[in-house]
Amino acid sequence: MLHRLNRWLLFVLGKGFLFLVLGFVPTLAVAQEAETSGPETASPASPAEAEEKPAEPTAAEPSKEEFAAARPAEPSKEALAAARDLFKQGLAAEKENAWQEALTAFEKVSRVKMTSQVRYHIGLCHEKLGHFVDALNAFELAAQEAKAAGVKTVAEQAPLHAEAVRERIGYLTITVTGTIRTSRIFIDERPVDLALLGARLPVDPGKHALLVKRGDELVEERAFELAEKEEQSIELFIDDPEPVAEPVTGPTGPAGPRPDEDNPRVPAYITAGAGLAVLGGAGVFFALRQATLYNLDCETIDPSPLGPTATGCHPDSQATADLAQTYTHVTNVFAAVGGAAVATGVVLFFVLDGDEDPEQPATTARSIQIAPAPGGVQIMGRF
Repeated sequence: MLHRLNRWLLFVLGKGFLFLVLGFVPTLAVAQEAETSGPETASPASPAEAEEKPAEPTAAEPSKEEFAAARPAEPSKEALAAARDLFKQGLAAEKENAWQEALTAFEKVSRVKMTSQVRYHIGLCHEKLGHFVDALNAFELAAQEAKAAGVKTVAEQAPLHAEAVRERIGYLTITVTGTIRTSRIFIDERPVDLALLGARLPVDPGKHALLVKRGDELVEERAFELAEKEEQSIELFIDDPEPVAEPVTGPTGPAGPRPDEDNPRVPAYITAGAGLAVLGGAGVFFALRQATLYNLDCETIDPSPLGPTATGCHPDSQATADLAQTYTHVTNVFAAVGGAAVATGVVLFFVLDGDEDPEQPATTARSIQIAPAPGGVQIMGRF
């Protein structure tokens, strides 16, 4: 019965030790990779942390209250009363042909509340001041808003003014040769969208300045003048240099291992770790050996490490003695292999020096030799 129990224990421990060795190597490699990846690598949350972490809100349609809060706040009664007075002042200024004064009044009203009537009068002021492009935009928007709101007078008059203004606008076509990377183009300090280069740009008649800026630097300036309904083309040569990337400066100090660098000592860690695991197995089999010797029914027992010697044993104890001999051989093999692996890992730790400067020539030639020896192996090296 004891013989069967020991063989069963040998089978179970052998299987468990095999799984231990096979699982230790990849686990050690993963741990080493996590070590070299730096402190910035986020570790997975534990189940407790995952339960405590609040769930991220999902997108949902806004409620009526949220939708109402998102809309612009209605002006107060006092603000509306002041805006009505300003509107009256603007109408009075129009009658006096004080178009700039009227434009200032109507723009103040628009900041309180914009309506199709206010936008129509802003366009009328721009038309009288010669700002035909701004006037055209105002009249077209006023016509759309008046049609939607049912304001008949503005809906009828705004398109007529828009058509009249459109007939007086000049057009400028800007073409660029070269490569634009950082430069910007302006007409009278108004930026020109680079997507509109080569297209007809509406410009008010009169004198203007075409500017090319690179940052705060004025690269080029050209003056031009447009008459009503006149079209001109201007060609620019712009060849921006490649932007120079500024060096990223960080805190000074000893540089640590970068996440993208492989640790050259990983083989040493894996070899030594596997050797320690094998030595652990040797200890398990040694404990089984000692327990088996304790159960032998013999007159004399010599528990030699190289193999027990028993005399005067009962015939039924012969199988137990053979099992003890088997445990002894397995223990010796595991101890020799584990010791050799640990010694090899120690040697590799010093040979694979990750801090060595590759530009410095090696002053001492490194070498390692492994030779068989009585009861195991002998490792010799110079490093």
